[in-house]
Amino acid sequence: MSEEARTAFTLAAVDLASLFSTSFGSEDIAGYAVHLSAPEGPSTGGGVQVRQNITLEHPTQKKVLLAGSCNKLDKTAELRSFKHMADLHRERYDGQEVAIDPIQYGDLCKRLQEFFGTQGFNVSEAKAKAASAEPAPKPKVSKSAVGMIIFLVVLVLAMVGGFVWFFKFYEG
Repeated sequence: MSEEARTAFTLAAVDLASLFSTSFGSEDIAGYAVHLSAPEGPSTGGGVQVRQNITLEHPTQKKVLLAGSCNKLDKTAELRSFKHMADLHRERYDGQEVAIDPIQYGDLCKRLQEFFGTQGFNVSEAKAKAASAEPAPKPKVSKSAVGMIIFLVVLVLAMVGGFVWFFKFYEG
């Protein structure tokens, strides 16, 4: 692929980030600013590295929340549900709850969906992974099995003791 084509992918991603900034640049949710990343270099590797992150960035707390991503090349956008974003926040920031109102976040996601929809993107929602079922209970050992184990341990110790006694008194 020619350098011009690679640059075209980069320029398209930068243009999308610029349009996004115009639409959401003044957006503020609980102190978090809404951003769409743009490629940092002159090339996206022919579109291979064209994924752009939708982030909520807090200027003073140095916290970044990933609200979703988009791909200009295949015209897809994925927005994280509030639960998914909040779960990842707790995971990343040692159990801290996210300080964003779920209703405000839902409104933002609706506006993001409209924005990407008008740009011809297919928009989907990334939901939190279902919590795993409770861990399987540990198998219970019956009393008869415990008794059998104790019997076998005592039997083995008696046999070892018998061998030691035999070799000590009859061999020596």
